[in-house]
Amino acid sequence: MRCTPRATCFRIRLNRYTLTTGTWSGWTSLPAPRGARETPTAVGHGGELRLFVSGARQRVYQHQLGR
Repeated sequence: MRCTPRATCFRIRLNRYTLTTGTWSGWTSLPAPRGARETPTAVGHGGELRLFVSGARQRVYQHQLGR
């Protein structure tokens, strides 16, 4: 699985790619904190994808995606 996150209009969007079928899931919205204006950073860890984004008041928020 590969993931391409992007921030659009202060929303975080996700599109999953499945290597075995060669298909994309289509763009979906993820929960985003108020004031999220930065592009999220994606990190793979332990079979999960974690997205980090800074929000209001310089706080860092995390969203976990399972397999």
